[in-house]
Amino acid sequence: MREDCLLFIQNRPKRAGAQTSLYRIAQCDSIRTLSPAILTSSQGWLNEACKEKNISNFTSPWPSPRSLHGRLGGLKKFANKLAEELHDAGRTPRAIVANDHQECLVALAIAQIFNNIPVFAILRTPGMTEHDFDKYQCSECAVVFPRGKELTARVQTWTNRPVHCLEGSFSDDERHPPVTLPPEFPNRILVVGSEEPRKGFSDFIDALAILEQEHPDFPALTCVMTGEEPGQQTHSHDFRSRFEYVGRINGFVEFARNFYLAIHPSRSESFGMAPLELILAGIPTLVSRTGV
Repeated sequence: MREDCLLFIQNRPKRAGAQTSLYRIAQCDSIRTLSPAILTSSQGWLNEACKEKNISNFTSPWPSPRSLHGRLGGLKKFANKLAEELHDAGRTPRAIVANDHQECLVALAIAQIFNNIPVFAILRTPGMTEHDFDKYQCSECAVVFPRGKELTARVQTWTNRPVHCLEGSFSDDERHPPVTLPPEFPNRILVVGSEEPRKGFSDFIDALAILEQEHPDFPALTCVMTGEEPGQQTHSHDFRSRFEYVGRINGFVEFARNFYLAIHPSRSESFGMAPLELILAGIPTLVSRTGV
């Protein structure tokens, strides 16, 4: 028996804002009625999370759409192979959703195999430019959904296609009571982001160096960073504080509730899912003035 589905394209499955947002979208009642299926290029957190909620997911690596191999037929060959896999699984996509602009070329290639079914795109990257929009053929999509009002305003000047602002949402079971605060300022804090320059790890480290230099009585902190150590970080300052880099955390909320203070030092966000997750988790959170 064959079943129609709404196919989402998400390249990397490791846990981050795009993946957790897609995971929530796929669980919405209105999307569930469309039989969502998620395609990733490798196995990771998103696949395991989908299995727990009985959300169909497929894994099939594809060539970089902008590579020479991808342009010279590699992407079309991948799309044909995927069509066979979906056929064997009894699934027929009736529409495709690219989960960021980088996935648009993949989604459009698959759509061609299925008689040019409609493609929609969620645009998530805050630093996205008009060049990026054109390079990944976002205007070929039926509708684009930028995250947040700032990105939406920019995208509306780049295309005559329908543009709809997409905000974020959370389920009731993601709301937690506030953590019980200790009597003294915590000496162990959570710094949320990644090693990407726009996520602000280097800015936070620079700021902490200034605080320690200008305020000798500033307490030494243990800063637990949810990412890898940023490259080219040089300081003549001898830190009293120490830094622990823990990489990606799958059980993020449970991990975060072990802290009494979190900092989100990002320079740029289209929406800003991580600080909202922290706030809903009941953790006092200091955020930069960016995103929603």
